[in-house]
Amino acid sequence: MPMVNGKKYSYTPKGIAAAKKAKAKLKAKPKAKPKAKPKAKPKTKAKKKKFPDLNKDGKITRADILKGRGVKAKAKPKRTRKK
Repeated sequence: MPMVNGKKYSYTPKGIAAAKKAKAKLKAKPKAKPKAKPKAKPKTKAKKKKFPDLNKDGKITRADILKGRGVKAKAKPKRTRKK
């Protein structure tokens, strides 16, 4: 009877196959530990682009956004007083 690692195996085809597997496990090299990946640099937050003040009032308003899109302001109708 073949003996592998202190265990007896029979001479049947199953026993011989099991003995070969056990022998192969003993011969197998231990798996190398995966190499540590270099730490990635922390991503810096991208600076948010500021929208330009297109109508020069000192604030970024809806009017600036619309002007940037190319929307033209409607002319306000003149009111006449009723007498």
